[in-house]
Amino acid sequence: MALTQAGIHSMLNFLSGSTGPQITHVALHSGTLVTTSGTALEISTVGNIYERKAVSLPAASGGKTVETTAIVFTIPAGSTVSAVSFWNSSSTNGICLAYATVPDEVYVSQGSYTITASTLSLT
Repeated sequence: MALTQAGIHSMLNFLSGSTGPQITHVALHSGTLVTTSGTALEISTVGNIYERKAVSLPAASGGKTVETTAIVFTIPAGSTVSAVSFWNSSSTNGICLAYATVPDEVYVSQGSYTITASTLSLT
């Protein structure tokens, strides 16, 4: 069964709105995320260099919701960013609601990782 545009928008707005398990934070991972809870290869928080970042997704339009505000992470030396995930919490007690793999980016020394835009769609 296929969803109508209204059905797609309703589901996306559920994840980005004030009801349901709302997406509130973005995290980075050093490997492919295969679980919906815990930190599953999340970049190390040792030394308080890295932390999840808050995000506020706008209402869906055209079958997707797009966050256009840049999200900047500080990445500790020795890390590799391989995936981005969207959570309903800033803590490890949250639930992963969406994720995507990204081309590996290796950090020999401390650096920044910037997400310039993120699109959430039902595909």
